[in-house]
Amino acid sequence: MTENEILLTMVAEECAEVAHVASKSLRFGLDNIPPYDYNKEAQATNAVRLVEEFNDLYAVMELLYLRGLIHTIVDRELVDQKHEKIGKYMKMSKDLEILKY
Repeated sequence: MTENEILLTMVAEECAEVAHVASKSLRFGLDNIPPYDYNKEAQATNAVRLVEEFNDLYAVMELLYLRGLIHTIVDRELVDQKHEKIGKYMKMSKDLEILKY
């Protein structure tokens, strides 16, 4: 396995860890402190853990960028487009009375 392949594997692993904490946050809340503790010095809420896992993902993406394997990490135009798409689908869910405020 090459170093690049290891980094790509790490991207997949970090994505799974972000998804795992997001799932726990849905089930138990963002303010919940899980009984297991990755950081033994201070217990962290799911909100803190979500940010930590996202930053781990970002760090690996940054290494891919620094190696020239990807051309950008954050594309503001794509992010803005995603915001618009999320708004559109949130409205659709609200119109269908699936999303409640």
